[in-house]
Amino acid sequence: MTGSTLTEYIQMTRVRNAQQLLIYTRLKISEIAGQCGFNSFSQFNRIFNKLSGVSPSEFRKNQVTSNTASTTLSY
Repeated sequence: MTGSTLTEYIQMTRVRNAQQLLIYTRLKISEIAGQCGFNSFSQFNRIFNKLSGVSPSEFRKNQVTSNTASTTLSY
């Protein structure tokens, strides 16, 4: 149905959940990895980077930057 394996679907769902937590919380990235079901921090980083194209810390940094930029532009 999704064009991906069950494992890929689970990984995509976990990464999407992690992205939401990175955007909307100030939890440590290692805590987010555990909450999203990853058994190891290195596994989380590798899969997140593979699916998102950036590391979790870069993703969070980019979100902060784009939120700041859009707020600045809206004035």
